[in-house]
Amino acid sequence: MAEDAGLDLVEISPNAVPPVVKIMDFGLSRRLNPADQIAETVQMPISSGSGLSGTPAYMAPELTRGEPPTPASDVFALGLILYEMLTGRPAISGINILDVFRRLEHFDATEYVRDVPARFAPILREALIVDPARRRLSMAEIASQLQTDGDGSVAPQNG
Repeated sequence: MAEDAGLDLVEISPNAVPPVVKIMDFGLSRRLNPADQIAETVQMPISSGSGLSGTPAYMAPELTRGEPPTPASDVFALGLILYEMLTGRPAISGINILDVFRRLEHFDATEYVRDVPARFAPILREALIVDPARRRLSMAEIASQLQTDGDGSVAPQNG
């Protein structure tokens, strides 16, 4: 997983998630610890984390405030994608970017978990917490809670 490799994906949107649910687009990723000595195959500029980048409707609220991305930001984005996969519609939309950012800042997951099968509600309730300090669910924990059925559909694991 990206977290295990010391990367923060920064941009998670449905376009980066193929049907097999493997995140393949690391185009806006940044190294969580720039001091890590890992051989790179491509020279990448060092990002200070300033400025905004990403797809607005899939950004974590803290990113809309210009805060640096963290693994918790990726968890929020994955929660938005999971909601869209389960309902067929995006969780966030707006008339312009500022409207989308306002909706993200005041996002209330409890309003959205009613729209998904009950077995997915706990994952979304935790992944879509607005305050990143309270968003403690990790990508690895989400992965361990989900399994693929034989027909390719996603279902939570028992236990």
